[in-house]
Amino acid sequence: MPGAAPERQGAGALEVGLAVSIALAERHRRRRPVATGPRIATGGVIFELHDDRALCVDVFGSWDQFTTSVSARSDGTGGWATDSLLLGPGEHHYKFRLDTAHWLADPCNPRRAHDGAGGLNSVFHLPAS
Repeated sequence: MPGAAPERQGAGALEVGLAVSIALAERHRRRRPVATGPRIATGGVIFELHDDRALCVDVFGSWDQFTTSVSARSDGTGGWATDSLLLGPGEHHYKFRLDTAHWLADPCNPRRAHDGAGGLNSVFHLPAS
């Protein structure tokens, strides 16, 4: 949108990324609600993404300065999820990498921050337990 800050692009009243993810989930008749960012689960955090065309999905994040990837597994219907990852409380930045080449902010999470390289990272806050 002209004049809008990059971190607000696609995260306005319509939240386009979330709308597309919901539509894709309905097409595949997912039984679980569509994620709106990382899911806090017993034992940690699970990162989820829906992409029908991806052959592999990895997650990188600020918890280790984006140096090591966490691999996601396919559910066979375009859904990808990591195992539960133990992270400390606080703000975390993350990004998906598809097919070892394409970087993608989480389309279901409207919170964004500049990545320092001209792109955007997704942001979430993990509360202290």
